[in-house]
Amino acid sequence: MVANRARMEACRKFQYVDRPPVLLGIEARYTLDVRGIGWDEYFSDPYTQMYHQLLNQKWILENIPDDRCTAPGVWVWPDWQNIVNASGAGCEIIFSNDETPRARPFLFTPEDVHAYEPRDHTSGLWGKRLEWYRQMMDLRSRFQVIFNGEEVEIGVGLGINGDSPFMTALDMAQDHFLLWLVEAPEVAHELMHKLTESFVRVETHYRTLRGVPIGSGFGLSDDPVGMLSLKTYREMIVPYTKRLYDVFAPPPAPRGMHLCGKNYHVIDALVDDLHVTSMDGYGSPNPPEAYVERMAGRVVLAGNIDPMLLLNGPPSEIRAACSHLLDVLGPYGGVILEDGFNVCPGTPIEHLAILREVAIEYGRTHVPQWKERLAQRG
Repeated sequence: MVANRARMEACRKFQYVDRPPVLLGIEARYTLDVRGIGWDEYFSDPYTQMYHQLLNQKWILENIPDDRCTAPGVWVWPDWQNIVNASGAGCEIIFSNDETPRARPFLFTPEDVHAYEPRDHTSGLWGKRLEWYRQMMDLRSRFQVIFNGEEVEIGVGLGINGDSPFMTALDMAQDHFLLWLVEAPEVAHELMHKLTESFVRVETHYRTLRGVPIGSGFGLSDDPVGMLSLKTYREMIVPYTKRLYDVFAPPPAPRGMHLCGKNYHVIDALVDDLHVTSMDGYGSPNPPEAYVERMAGRVVLAGNIDPMLLLNGPPSEIRAACSHLLDVLGPYGGVILEDGFNVCPGTPIEHLAILREVAIEYGRTHVPQWKERLAQRG
């Protein structure tokens, strides 16, 4: 834990201790699969979900070869995967035992958008998240977590999902929203404004309830940006993403952005308009070289290794991809070797271990040289 913590702290300063840190996107879809648990059971009630989240974390700490564990402690949270904001915004949610939940769209015309009333923290899974948060806080006394021989308190998280207003608008209207971006931009702006202001109110309510500073930092995802040009992204989406950052992550608070698809064409907006401080799980369609000019050494970069490559191999190609990433971005610091994003159910642990092996090799061969050059520069 001490070594992991030192690596992560150095990474945020664009420095090295011994090697680049390694994180892996191991989510519930992976751990429930490996443990033979279906979504129906996971979503059944707060006690059951809390139980499985604790066992998921135990399994990860015992089996996954990365640097996530930096201090004693465990966290749980009310989790319905990537549709919480869509539900809070008004979508009906379709559940399945063998697949993650899906949102059913309900906005099909400009008139639907005009008539749409923004929701508050009591709506859909936003409201259910509040209920389960309170229950999980009370349920902590029914679990005993022993961490390295000492009992630790269970932390309970609460916040809106990282799905941005842009992602939620697509859940609500699907391809109609993309059409409005081009043919009826005023309608798209109206929907984005309504969603963004409801996001601000709900997240503010959550943070106030937890006693968390409103401006302590924020992370979100504009994942579908691969479908937009830089111009459209800046005009139609960036103002609303920026609104959330400005409220919940005023400088110098951290601004995390997760973009698991193509995003290198909007780097200028991410740097100049949104001032992101980290790319969290950025996707494999983006060549590492694309980040050198604007982000390397300025923005913490975590991600890029293709999840399908990690799933299927061969190991030699996984090793080559990791080595190439570090060869390109490693000299600048601030690099976390990670998938991009996230690890597919069934991915062999032996494939995941390659990331740490490459990081160790890089640390042995390159970090001493990096430190020497740094010392020479004073």
